[in-house]
Amino acid sequence: MAEVVINTGLSFEDFRRANFFLLYRRKMTTALLVLGLILVLGSLVHHVMEPDFYVQFPVLPVALGLAMVLLPPLSLLRSSKKNYFGDARLRGKFTYKLDREKIQVIGESFDTTFSWKKLYMFEVSHNWVLLWQNAQMALLIPKRDVSEGQIQTLKDIATKHPGVRRKW
Repeated sequence: MAEVVINTGLSFEDFRRANFFLLYRRKMTTALLVLGLILVLGSLVHHVMEPDFYVQFPVLPVALGLAMVLLPPLSLLRSSKKNYFGDARLRGKFTYKLDREKIQVIGESFDTTFSWKKLYMFEVSHNWVLLWQNAQMALLIPKRDVSEGQIQTLKDIATKHPGVRRKW
């Protein structure tokens, strides 16, 4: 089986989108967003429908709901900017060389190699190919830089390694 070579790089927009993708795929984050929206809308509708129930505008439930809706994305945007612009390696170009036995990642200032056995999970999403090194850390490859043939080859390789979780 041939070696798959992928040349890529991450723009800030890519990095930001990947972070939002990873944040909002968690059920807890989505539940927090829905709960915050329900709290805001429920308080506003209740205030409008029964104005004499509230002596004044329901500031606390609306503020709490807005915090639940707005704080996670604003915090993520801030930390994404800090991490992306604070680490020159993230802004560099990467070359991924993947074959049946090993995965090699070559950057402008580093070169690392590890076996498929050390890979936690191989995932293909709508916009990303993710090589999870553990449950919290993944190598991000924009799907636009990977052909369908390369993706199929990588799926075949991942399938041959029973210890690697797969998601596509």
